Amino acid sequence: MIRQTEERRHSRHKKWFATSLEEMKAFLAIVINMGLIKKRSISSYWSTRACNATPWFGTVMSRNRFQLILRYMHVEDVERIPPRNSPDYK
Repeated sequence: MIRQTEERRHSRHKKWFATSLEEMKAFLAIVINMGLIKKRSISSYWSTRACNATPWFGTVMSRNRFQLILRYMHVEDVERIPPRNSPDYK
């Protein structure tokens, strides 16, 4: 996906680096908490405005890093992928 993304001068994808198990745990914790705390948009969870602030999110992970992982995360059961020479391969 990163290789297919159009290069732009200030693109976030240029800041991509491999993630770790601990970071994925943090990512999942954020996703779970987003289900418990409803806000209008993803970026609002990192808002610093006094009327809308939920500081916990920013202490766990930056908004940009969360959005990068969310964009590039792909989960698939490799056992269920048909071989490339199969008619079912997409």
